[in-house]
Amino acid sequence: MPRITVTISDELDDYLEEHSGEGEEFDSKSEVMRHLAQRGQEVDDLETELEMKQNRIEDLERQMGARDQVEEKVDVLAKRIEEDNTSPDPPFFVQWVQWWRQRGGESDEDFDDEKPD
Repeated sequence: MPRITVTISDELDDYLEEHSGEGEEFDSKSEVMRHLAQRGQEVDDLETELEMKQNRIEDLERQMGARDQVEEKVDVLAKRIEEDNTSPDPPFFVQWVQWWRQRGGESDEDFDDEKPD
């Protein structure tokens, strides 16, 4: 294992002494420092994972917004279809006249021009 020399503050030295020695979790200050370094790596990994999850949440929120817009459009379309299906059909004669005009039949104006003598 490579060795390093580090200059630390008095507060950190007190922390290392409190957590190392007989009856403590770690036997030496070096073990405490190794543990702290490993914890720092874990924090870095967790921060990266958190950032990825936040990006995923943002993507899902955008998708939900788009889905809500589509749902609204579908609801409006369903209401229009329901209204069209429930509206009464015009009387038979009106439907026949509309059909007649669509196929190129005579219009009412043509009948007005032909007045009997």
